This record gives sequence, structure tokens and C-alpha cells, in this order.
Amino acid sequence: MTSTPVPVEAGKHGGPPSDKPWTPPQEPKPSPDGSRPQFMQQS
Repeated sequence: MTSTPVPVEAGKHGGPPSDKPWTPPQEPKPSPDGSRPQFMQQS
């Protein structure tokens, strides 16, 4: 039972790097886009 939770956490951190990296990049993209408009309006 202890071995099951370990692989799950390890897989998310370094197991499926192909599926993980694709999701994080999508979130960071929207952040910069929203920040740019704000800076332009202030300027």
C-alpha cells in the first residue's frame, strides 16, 4: 500500500514528463498575456 502512493507522486513529478509539461505551459501563457495589457494601459 505504501508503494502505490509513492509511484503516483513520483510519476507526476518525473513519471509522465510529456503530459505534465504540456499542461503547465498553458497556464503560464495566460498570465503573461493578462499582465501585458495591464502594463500597456498604465503606460
